[in-house]
Amino acid sequence: MLILKKWIPLWTIPTLIFFSIGTVWLRLAIVRTTYDINQTSRMIQNSRKNRENLELKLAALRSPQRMEVLARKKFKLSQPSTEQIVHLRKSENESDGG
Repeated sequence: MLILKKWIPLWTIPTLIFFSIGTVWLRLAIVRTTYDINQTSRMIQNSRKNRENLELKLAALRSPQRMEVLARKKFKLSQPSTEQIVHLRKSENESDGG
């Protein structure tokens, strides 16, 4: 032990322990942060997929073909005859653009 005291100053051991603990703490913080970033990225990706799926459903629900089938079957509607069509004239306010 006498030889160690000659070659290694007393303050080096606590300093090494301090830096070792700091290094481990930093590594754990990096791992935690990386995990959080990956989890958030997955959540964003899932949200984008859900949004795309909902947009596709909305487009399908708004399609003219679906509306026509719905009007014919559910509401018993049909194409209007020529006597049922009413043509409207533009008023002066509309032709001015406002």
